[in-house]
Amino acid sequence: MKRMSFVVLSCLAISASALSAEPENDVTVTRDANSATVQGVVKVTATIVGIDPATRTVTLKTQAGKVIELEVTNEARNFDQLALGDVVTTQYRESLTLSLVDKKTQPSRSENDTAERAPRGAKPGGELGREVTVIADVIGVDREEPFAALVTPGVQLLLANSYLAGAQAALAQAREIVLGRSNAWFLSGVDRYADDPTVHRVLGELVAQTAAVEALADRLARRFDEAVARGSDTTESDRGRIEVEIAALKVASTRTALEVTSRVFEVAGASATANRVGLDLFWRNVRTYTLHDPVDYKSIEVGAHFLDGRLQPVSLYT
Repeated sequence: MKRMSFVVLSCLAISASALSAEPENDVTVTRDANSATVQGVVKVTATIVGIDPATRTVTLKTQAGKVIELEVTNEARNFDQLALGDVVTTQYRESLTLSLVDKKTQPSRSENDTAERAPRGAKPGGELGREVTVIADVIGVDREEPFAALVTPGVQLLLANSYLAGAQAALAQAREIVLGRSNAWFLSGVDRYADDPTVHRVLGELVAQTAAVEALADRLARRFDEAVARGSDTTESDRGRIEVEIAALKVASTRTALEVTSRVFEVAGASATANRVGLDLFWRNVRTYTLHDPVDYKSIEVGAHFLDGRLQPVSLYT
């Protein structure tokens, strides 16, 4: 296994000039025997159409005609050098450098922030930068090999388990709320909600659904670990099979988590909806996350595979 250094450099430079400038976009790639660097630069300009010295506010108009008001803080030097008609140039530069390092180098992560202001008396300007260096092991290389494409099923497996965790946490809190309720519905024939058979029935259904998803998630976690352990011996069939199985888990965990985090209020009661209780957070979080990936297409994928074994093309979703 090789060890590699990843260096990500981002830099934002802002300067004012009396000369106009056209927007620029540029991407360059450089490489040698042990490293490669990709750098992208985007430059945008806007013209100063208004200046308010009292509030240190500058009004800018972009080449697209959009007008923006920008407050210039006291940290920015040479505000008095600005003039109507000046063109403010913003340049954003980001680069990624990959290089092989000695395996004796320990994995690590570090960040370095830089800041530079324009000299006194010069046109206002400055530069902010951040360099992030990560030293890590290379566990796969994307050469269109099935093993390299296991990343997406892994992410989908993680999401499915996140939804499951939301359901489990909602059930745990609902249990404590029910046990703490001192009265009961007057037609139930019992003294506490914790003894009400209808409460038992609702919780029983939700617990059973959650347990089934948990069992499926545990099984697929083991199957995914087995696929990763095969490394480059992983075939397209291996990758396709684990991907569609995780898609089925995603469908099940989504439906179950949404139902559980909603129906717990049937046993926890109206007072459990109060913000101070926090039980509603589980539904909100699950509902938000499950909307990022449309689960309907996961259902379509699973159904199509069930009928004739077809697999979806490799993507960031499948």
